[in-house]
Amino acid sequence: TYTIDKQNALTSSISSSVYSDRLYDILQTHTIVHEDHSETSGIDETSTGVECDQHYFISKNGAPVYVNNATSHANGMTVQGAWGLQHDEYCTVTRFDDKTAETNGNGNGMAYQIDGPIVPTIENVYSVMYNNKDRYSEFFELCECDNEEILAELESYLNYDDEGEQIYSSSTDYYNRYTVFVDNGGLPCYDKQTGTMAATATNVRFFNNYRYTIYLPDNESVEEAIELGLPTWESIREFMELDKEAEDRTELTEDEEEARNVKAAAMVTQLINFIRYHFQDNAIFADTPALSATEYESATMDSESGVYCKLTVSSTGNGTLSVKDLAGNTRTIDSTFKNQLARDYVISSSIITASSFIVMHGIDGVLNYETLTGGRYDSAWNSSSAAKRTLRKFRLTE
Repeated sequence: TYTIDKQNALTSSISSSVYSDRLYDILQTHTIVHEDHSETSGIDETSTGVECDQHYFISKNGAPVYVNNATSHANGMTVQGAWGLQHDEYCTVTRFDDKTAETNGNGNGMAYQIDGPIVPTIENVYSVMYNNKDRYSEFFELCECDNEEILAELESYLNYDDEGEQIYSSSTDYYNRYTVFVDNGGLPCYDKQTGTMAATATNVRFFNNYRYTIYLPDNESVEEAIELGLPTWESIREFMELDKEAEDRTELTEDEEEARNVKAAAMVTQLINFIRYHFQDNAIFADTPALSATEYESATMDSESGVYCKLTVSSTGNGTLSVKDLAGNTRTIDSTFKNQLARDYVISSSIITASSFIVMHGIDGVLNYETLTGGRYDSAWNSSSAAKRTLRKFRLTE
């Protein structure tokens, strides 16, 4: 057991397993394994290390590290983790050692001595969205997924394929597939203005110990999409008349109820895939170097082909970034809300069992995973044939 006492502050006992877990995480955060990005940014990190025009680097555990004045070595070079970036704190390089110049030819890079630890963020995706609701509340409300009653009513349409085969064997797995945030050992979210706890279901369900990018469309863009027929959880409830007493609901024949439920299931499918299409594999930063157009996978899958729907990301450099969707729309990131860093932790018995690192950018429009017929979202479910096609092509199967 280790006891930590810093300047007569609170003293607590930490078990050796927790101590080792945190030490391992710290060491991983302080080690950058360089990659060759010649084809996208023109920078081969394996040759330059951090001494290039790039500022953002990925550490061994996936944590982003920001390096400034790298070529000056000990004369002004600074390093920041996500915590430092969020709190305007940085580590200064005091000494460096060129390990690439070892005489036996087995050197493996540069070692930099800094005057403090690199600290990753403890703010998760939910917290970033929650505490920026003035800009992104419309998208955040869609991600909240108030849908248990809806999913219960539509299980035979969403949890069974066209051949009648059950997709998810447990009801818990079924419900989780149609949610965004889950309570699986993540850190709680606190309201930054009041200091009160806002939520414990804060981890993005479909993240998996990797690094990701999230694009947040502004409120005006989401409102415009809703006006063009994008369903919301509230509009789906209204369509199914779930807020009415049973005796007050529209009387439907068996065929009419079937047609309505198929449409409602397609509405749910479209909405959850719309949300997931704004979540992308790989962390892409708005940095100094230009980026050639590169495809990345989103979290939305075409279940007919088994292929994740792509996004194309590019940059002209100097902190810019553009993302093009499969409908041909190109969105630009918000210059005042970009490179927002988050980390979703999974903690069990005080041990970090998994974590995902995320960079978030505001964008000036929504992203669509397919071209809208007639420019409207409801074209995907306003007829029985269209609704069945949506279910067949985009029903969540994993």
